[in-house]
Amino acid sequence: MNKLISIISIALLLPLTGFAESLPLSNAQIKQMQVTTKQVNEGADHYMRQYSAEVTLPNNQTQIVSMPQHGLISALRVATGQEVEKGEVLAEISSNELIGLQGEYLQAKTKLALAIQTTTRDKSLAEEGIIPNRRYMESKSAQEALQTEVMQKKQSLRLAGMTDATINRLSSSNSMQSKISIVAPMKGQVIAQYAKVGDRLDSGMPLYQIAQLNPLWLEMNIPIEDAAKIQKGLKVEIPNIGVSGQVIAILRSVDKATQTLQVRAEINQGVDKLSLGQFIEVAMTIKTDSDSIQIPKTALVRNGQKNFVFKRTNQGFEIIPVTLLNEDKQYALVKGALRDADEIAITGLAALKGSWLGLGGE
Repeated sequence: MNKLISIISIALLLPLTGFAESLPLSNAQIKQMQVTTKQVNEGADHYMRQYSAEVTLPNNQTQIVSMPQHGLISALRVATGQEVEKGEVLAEISSNELIGLQGEYLQAKTKLALAIQTTTRDKSLAEEGIIPNRRYMESKSAQEALQTEVMQKKQSLRLAGMTDATINRLSSSNSMQSKISIVAPMKGQVIAQYAKVGDRLDSGMPLYQIAQLNPLWLEMNIPIEDAAKIQKGLKVEIPNIGVSGQVIAILRSVDKATQTLQVRAEINQGVDKLSLGQFIEVAMTIKTDSDSIQIPKTALVRNGQKNFVFKRTNQGFEIIPVTLLNEDKQYALVKGALRDADEIAITGLAALKGSWLGLGGE
């Protein structure tokens, strides 16, 4: 409170005679006003713009593991958050319908074996002229039809969740089984579980969702006025935590309610520091005009519809009008009569503005 009174007192001691382009102040006065300055960099070829983003998963990096056949879940081997390898057993289900499919497959194989014998015999008889060649061709056609049927029944077993190794054992032993092991179709992390042991589910119902979590996407909604400066390949980063990537897509469809465009970036560094569904502030490196300058947003002083900065001089400060090009929560991009290494005030602006607006007479 005492500091605030001191600052106001300094402002009141200065001549109240109207606006000016300069503000004479001694070093002692500047110190009492708690004014600090920062050096500007003229002609920077880029500036940082901050946007809100949601962490999402690329479409081609996730798969749903579903029930291959109607049945009862007898065991679940993995849980949400667990890393799995391709081919690893995830669950076991019991299915009476599977027995029927195996029976149909074995019947088709038996019929095919008999048809092969018949075709071999008829071929020999036809070559000896004992039977007409037409009969041999009919036998061969029946064999080919049964071969197709066996392939169809085998594919039905695959769709029901049986592996080729299990089907081969079934062919050799004729021993049917009522349980199926469901395996991971890809390497990744289990990010969702949709069922529990004891559930009886229909074919196609989901069991797990597995995802590869590197790289990840950032989905950003960009104001339409910023869109012209954003291009594919533009750098995107989350400061201070080592996360970075680049823009990979700009969706040219404007949201009517917010007047924003969706921009997608791919993150491939620091991915382990992000979580799916997380909302986070990201910084995007945007190219600028050669005569634009990025300054801390706190350095801007608004007076009516105009913007100014306080540039440090030997006598105090010079009031420099600037044109505001863009701004976010931390920085502002401006054009004005500033040069490389100029010092501008970034704190204590309330006292400086009060003193400035009190100078001169009307």
